[in-house]
Amino acid sequence: MKKTLRSLSLVLIIAIFTQIITPGAWAVNELPEKFDIGAQSAEISPIIGEVEELRDENTKHFICEDGSYVAVMYADPVHYEDNGAWKDIDNALKLSEKVRSAADKATYIPKAGASLVSIPQDLADGQKITMSHQGYTIGFGVSAENQNVSLQSAAELIAVDELISNTLLKNTASESSVTENINKSKREIIEEHNDEMTTLKNRSSAVTYDNVFPGADLEYILSSKGIKENIVVNTAQS
Repeated sequence: MKKTLRSLSLVLIIAIFTQIITPGAWAVNELPEKFDIGAQSAEISPIIGEVEELRDENTKHFICEDGSYVAVMYADPVHYEDNGAWKDIDNALKLSEKVRSAADKATYIPKAGASLVSIPQDLADGQKITMSHQGYTIGFGVSAENQNVSLQSAAELIAVDELISNTLLKNTASESSVTENINKSKREIIEEHNDEMTTLKNRSSAVTYDNVFPGADLEYILSSKGIKENIVVNTAQS
């Protein structure tokens, strides 16, 4: 059965979620007061750990074996400020008995972040997905007045890579075969190690509500920049 995808660009933007910075990594011999992101050493050294006191909202600094530093800037915020300290954002979802929905049910919330996001276990009884930040709250859901909606569909936690929408995009992309070179150079081995050390987990998460509309599912993807909604149409619509 052919699946088609319509994507609603429902992205909730809150003050701290507006920055878009091209990610990259730069190695320097020392960190000046004003970091020059264009500086890059010809040599490369394995990363041994993060220097947490040098964090800012979008940047992590890592120290290498030779004493040099690598500064990595991410496209989305990776830290939130809490009592003067920058802490890791963790968008993995957990069920919270403390944060209740409009139907007084437990909701899914991210483990750590600047904004409180609440995702209901289903969309019935006026329950909505909400996002709160600095005293302001935005909420959205599906109206029961829509024809043939099924609001009792239970939310299912799913890895972002496993979403149907991502599967469709992958299927439409051209495939290329990659031959692994087992005889990697020392530099390539270090680069792979450093890439692993600077790749962050739980930057995004997702939930799905199946068959909310006839032949269509809802996907919600949570990231540090907001929430995106996809409508996945499984059958042809009349």
